[in-house]
Amino acid sequence: MLFKKTLAVSAVLCTLLAGCAADFDNKREESIKPIDANLWLYTGYLPYETRVYQAREYASERAVEFCRKQGKGSQPLEGTNKFRKDGGIDSKLLFRCVTFLPAPDRPFVDHSGNGS
Repeated sequence: MLFKKTLAVSAVLCTLLAGCAADFDNKREESIKPIDANLWLYTGYLPYETRVYQAREYASERAVEFCRKQGKGSQPLEGTNKFRKDGGIDSKLLFRCVTFLPAPDRPFVDHSGNGS
């Protein structure tokens, strides 16, 4: 009997926690908008995040993903993260998408040494 009650309580708690997780995903807001020629602004609200470095990394990943779809690399320019009073972090990242440089034809050789 105790096992059945424990199982029922566990099921209810899992359902509530799953509902809370889904609620956080519904509150998350993200956008990438053009600012100027090849200059973009990522803005996002991460309601579940409590660590600034994780929010910064998440914003950077979104910029890399956005530029990769264009066949380019991401160059972050400026970013800010701010805690909200109701929890979570507002994150902004200004970045541009840049083309990849071709690899050099010949490898770099350092001729500054004495040759020994």
